[in-house]
Amino acid sequence: MVIEISYRAFLDKNNFQSISYLLKLCSFNHRYSFFVELSLVRDTEIFKSLDSDSRDTIENYFSSYVEGSLKPDLEIDPTNQNKMGIEEGIRYLSPPFILLLENSLNDSYFINSLIKNFKKHAKKIQHSINFGWFEYGNAGGCNNIPNFIENKALSFQGLPKDKYSYLRIFVIMDSDKTFPEDSVTNKNKVFDFLNSKNISYHVLEKREIENYLPNIVFQELEKEDIFINAYQKLTSLQKDYFDIENGFKDVNFKSLDPNIQDLYSDLSQEDYMIFRKRKIDISVILRKYPIIMDKEGNNDYKQLLPRLFNLDVVKGADLQNRCNHQVDPNELVSILTEISQRL
Repeated sequence: MVIEISYRAFLDKNNFQSISYLLKLCSFNHRYSFFVELSLVRDTEIFKSLDSDSRDTIENYFSSYVEGSLKPDLEIDPTNQNKMGIEEGIRYLSPPFILLLENSLNDSYFINSLIKNFKKHAKKIQHSINFGWFEYGNAGGCNNIPNFIENKALSFQGLPKDKYSYLRIFVIMDSDKTFPEDSVTNKNKVFDFLNSKNISYHVLEKREIENYLPNIVFQELEKEDIFINAYQKLTSLQKDYFDIENGFKDVNFKSLDPNIQDLYSDLSQEDYMIFRKRKIDISVILRKYPIIMDKEGNNDYKQLLPRLFNLDVVKGADLQNRCNHQVDPNELVSILTEISQRL
């Protein structure tokens, strides 16, 4: 995030303490990029009263701004009601950035894997994590996302602008699609809420987090479990919308939605019966990858399968290979970029 602090904030000497605090907030361990029009503040009483480190910081950041032709994401100007005042800016910039997930305990394994395996695109995220400026928010399900946001916004009541405008939250949601053109309407109220509050979000192209697990995770399990063996025969597109936990409903193939029939039209009758009558055997996965087991010996699919993203065998190329066929083949990097731009 790039912040422009208006020279007008330096014209009122009563702003000295607030300006001093804001500068330290932005510059501490390079949390935010910012700039001030140096030529317009150099002769102000506030600038002259700042300690030498703060003055040097303003000059250094201004030089970076000129060299990089940066555009501000936030403008702080206490004389303009349409911009944030100094105190507002401090309230806005102080809390950690929140990446809101449907289930932070499970879904964060996916994001952590992206951060780990696409380091070039996640430097700013990792930097924020290191200093406690980034945290995962747990919505407790898609439909509870508005409640989470409403609760966070309460702390900004009483400030001059709409309380939601002070939130630094980005939301990631499963698409829950069962085929590429699926129109999932049960999230529309959530979308309407987020759009009305100007909260940015990303809807995954695949069905859910687990559908991004790379093939290499399952390769050594093919001979151990017939469900996994059948799963590995699916095309990349079929894997995108497949229910890895439960397979298909226990009904005749012709009873499925015609769009699902079309997606899996080349599936053998034998493999369909496996997906219809069986589920993935989590015990097979635990025997191969005991590192994902918790101390309580929990064998819950939803908690254990996402931990496979943390395996050392998972590399960036493997994750990318699961996305090369997508409408957006660069989705994984795009997610990191969308997050980084808001930090």
